[in-house]
Amino acid sequence: MSKAAFIRLQKDYAHLLAKPLPGVEVKQGTPYEGGKFHIIVRIPEDYPFKLNDGSHISTYKFYENSWKPSNRIRDQINLVLQLLEQPEPQEALNPEIGIEYIENRAEYDRKAREWTKLYAK
Repeated sequence: MSKAAFIRLQKDYAHLLAKPLPGVEVKQGTPYEGGKFHIIVRIPEDYPFKLNDGSHISTYKFYENSWKPSNRIRDQINLVLQLLEQPEPQEALNPEIGIEYIENRAEYDRKAREWTKLYAK
């Protein structure tokens, strides 16, 4: 990681410490209720000038909103949190799950509740 990227990352970290993100409470009645979800943030070598290679959940959102070096890690985390509350099935990482969300919401919710109980403890 370049020295400039490291310095910027230190500033983003200090900003997160000064203004921490609130804890996320999944709304009652959603299939994710009661789950604890962990977010792993991977920082690319040329941060903040470029995003990762497109393999991450919120990358398309940043390109949609014109990613700029002035965006912060906090912005990316907030986008992920928004997707927990308002999924965008047309942009699902797994297209089959996105289709199920649109075409058979009851089955999607059933599976999401099951997976939340199994894996989001």
